[in-house]
Amino acid sequence: MPIIGKANYSSQIGWIKIKTIGLYQNLFDPSSSDNQVDKAVAILYQDELLLVLAAHSGDAINAYFNRLDELKLGNTIELELHQENSTYQITKINTMRKTGNITISHVEEDTLILTTCGKNDDEQLTITAKKVNR
Repeated sequence: MPIIGKANYSSQIGWIKIKTIGLYQNLFDPSSSDNQVDKAVAILYQDELLLVLAAHSGDAINAYFNRLDELKLGNTIELELHQENSTYQITKINTMRKTGNITISHVEEDTLILTTCGKNDDEQLTITAKKVNR
């Protein structure tokens, strides 16, 4: 059974903000029990060049990525992680058949990927953005 509840803000390590769709949500340490899509925007993967975030879409209270499909190429995403602020610009929007996996190409620059279910039950939406400030 999924765990739904209020997050423990002591494990907060940052936030994501997308003004275009009115999104502002906290991010939690990947080792925290708060880092799961039933509670928050979850960090699925992180290394020095790639960050992958996931959240639910739909109409539930925890559907933080519900309006992700309204984003367009060139929109910006603000991110604070470990007290470092970054701005990313959307470079690719992809809808694919949902398989439980997403394919990520090798990245050579700072990249942020957001993923959620598409508006149809069998779709996965993936938004790719590149860092525009250093």
